[in-house]
Amino acid sequence: MPSVTFPYDNDDTTPVEHSEEEWQDKPTSEAAAFDALPLALTVRCGQLRLTLSELQRLNRGATVMVDNVLPGEALLCHGDFPLAKGELVDVEGRLGLQITHMLPGSVNPPSHGR
Repeated sequence: MPSVTFPYDNDDTTPVEHSEEEWQDKPTSEAAAFDALPLALTVRCGQLRLTLSELQRLNRGATVMVDNVLPGEALLCHGDFPLAKGELVDVEGRLGLQITHMLPGSVNPPSHGR
């Protein structure tokens, strides 16, 4: 099976040759065009499994155990992809997440430190 290279210059499927310089990092003005793109992120403190019967028996005051997480620890996620780990903190009466470390693969090396 022949390999295909990207990008194409038009809608046909003929690969276009590009010099290595064209694949280098673009000026930050092009990358900055995406800086205002809104992302829906979630903060997750853990997961648990209950049977339907256990779920139906839950009442006010019941305690459920969350697996594989320390008290106050949470993940910052985009969809199902975890980006960072942190500690839940109080920020002037509001809940915040203080990042303790970024998870592997969550930082785009070319844009890191920009």
